[in-house]
Amino acid sequence: MLEVTPSRARFNDDRKLLCMSQNGHHSTDGKSCLGCPHAVWGEEGEPSACSRGYTLICLDHQDDSLCLVGALRTSVPAVKRFNSLLVHKGRPPFVFLSRLTSKDTVGPKGKYFVLDIELQGENAPDKVQEYRQQYQALANVSISEVEDPVYEGEEDEGFLGEQLPF
Repeated sequence: MLEVTPSRARFNDDRKLLCMSQNGHHSTDGKSCLGCPHAVWGEEGEPSACSRGYTLICLDHQDDSLCLVGALRTSVPAVKRFNSLLVHKGRPPFVFLSRLTSKDTVGPKGKYFVLDIELQGENAPDKVQEYRQQYQALANVSISEVEDPVYEGEEDEGFLGEQLPF
């Protein structure tokens, strides 16, 4: 994992992304999250319409392919535990070899997945240096929303016929 960054996202009832923030402070169109009515919890303790979460910038340790993992709501505790470990050890995430998995869970609203992060040791010093350079190269990159591609023969069902939640 190269980095863990705070984020925010708001979806409509059809799970269409309405607004997002890559840093948890300003939306991608430059508006402040601080004054946004969608970021405020209800008086009765209802969660805000805008979910606070994290974006994990990860590398596959077998082929170094880059991927982003969004952790919202039920997956936030796993990221907080991992962040606490990083703070305790005083080292950046790319020093450690970690494994991301998801656990099937069933609750009152049905089936959902919860992220789990397992620390599996430390990367070799040459890998740490390589990952540090990749992290520094990505430090000022901005990620924007892209429409999901429609692959031939899939119509508008999403990748491999699955309806994706984003």
